[in-house]
Amino acid sequence: MKYFLEAKEYPRAVAIIEQLGTDLLRAGRKSDLIQWLQAIPEETVQGNPWLLFFLTMTKGFMAGRENVLVLEKAYTVFKQKGDTKGALLSLARFIEGSILAGTHLAPIERLIEEGEALLHQLQSNEYLYEKAVLWYLIGLGYILGEGNIRKGISACQNAYLISKQLRDISLQAYALCFSAFGFVLLGEFSWADETRQKIEKLVEKSVHSEFKAIQLMVECLLANHLGDFGKAKGLLERLQVEIEMHGFVYMSPWIYEISAYLAAMKGEFLEAEKIGKQHLSTAISLKNGFFEASAFRLLGLIYLHMNDFEKAIEAINHSMDTFSSEAP
Repeated sequence: MKYFLEAKEYPRAVAIIEQLGTDLLRAGRKSDLIQWLQAIPEETVQGNPWLLFFLTMTKGFMAGRENVLVLEKAYTVFKQKGDTKGALLSLARFIEGSILAGTHLAPIERLIEEGEALLHQLQSNEYLYEKAVLWYLIGLGYILGEGNIRKGISACQNAYLISKQLRDISLQAYALCFSAFGFVLLGEFSWADETRQKIEKLVEKSVHSEFKAIQLMVECLLANHLGDFGKAKGLLERLQVEIEMHGFVYMSPWIYEISAYLAAMKGEFLEAEKIGKQHLSTAISLKNGFFEASAFRLLGLIYLHMNDFEKAIEAINHSMDTFSSEAP
């Protein structure tokens, strides 16, 4: 790569990126990928779906709507070219990006249907890594995009079985973590705790720092729902450190979500309201419709506990309006 780039042999450099990009992402070597992509002419990057895909993956979801638009473009080109591997991965990340950026350019339901149709067309031994990624992000789509939590857990379990076959620790961890999230939302805490224990065994081995943050977030939510507020507070502090250390800006609204809930459950309503308003302000600045609606919902809950029913109704109506327009 070094010499191809120095010689401006861009087609040969691009061929290497196409071949190795996914492996670099799996190994957590985003910095190498960023360096290579920055050296390729912009028009070459914009005309190649793989380079576009890798570019979005190096940015994470800090770019919000812009990233989702690029993923949609890459997915469309992969479909047109009949590139199954590219279609599987770009569709998976398109679903993920839509939810994390709170920008539903296409209905999540339609994307899930396309993903499931694509998966059912494949032979059982084809594209195992790509299938596992799509399954667990379809799971996330069902849980946070469609609200069909049981189907989401089932999709995550499909991903877990494939990733066990691959012996891919990171994929197993993500699939289990979103399953645990689903169990928390269903109120099936014993299943959530059992899944959490499986995750703990896995993370003794090497996993990406981003996963550790997601794991802590799910553990915070579980502790909150169980009423173990002391444990939730300790986990929240660890989560804040991870987010600040690694710059996971897109996860920062979860800090507000969890800490405002904690304050409300302890009866510290003015503090909870203050955090809820910070949550709303951050979501608006990130242009994230999902978190904006979530912040209004949280404020509605806080005002309800404060017996301020007019404010509660106003906030909840704002929440429903925002969800229906931005993240239905």
